[in-house]
Amino acid sequence: MESHLQQLLARKTNFVGSKALSFSIKFLSNCTKQEHTMEKLKPFVENIMYDTIIPILYVTEQDMTTFTNDPVEFIRNQYDFNETLFQPKNVVQDLLMYICKYREGKGKKKQKAKPEYLHKFLQFAV
Repeated sequence: MESHLQQLLARKTNFVGSKALSFSIKFLSNCTKQEHTMEKLKPFVENIMYDTIIPILYVTEQDMTTFTNDPVEFIRNQYDFNETLFQPKNVVQDLLMYICKYREGKGKKKQKAKPEYLHKFLQFAV
């Protein structure tokens, strides 16, 4: 199973449609909610964060052009349900939130620690 996961998460440079990308990110988000699957994903979390999440969250040239020419339209597009339903940018925010909420450790009474990748990501964000 781990070789399939490595193959799945290997860096690709091919085009992926926004609906397929959106559903893939939703799948990963659901995986992060489960302790067992998150343990399997943990070695790949940094790659997911830096190679997938961050590039999707970047402001594109098209975003800047729309914002410059028509800021009201830009804001409307950001919050229009029909426009954002399958936009990876919106789904990836949830994935990032779930990854950041994850705490390492076993047992309900033990204090669970934030994972090491979170500290690196926060330094990157700063």
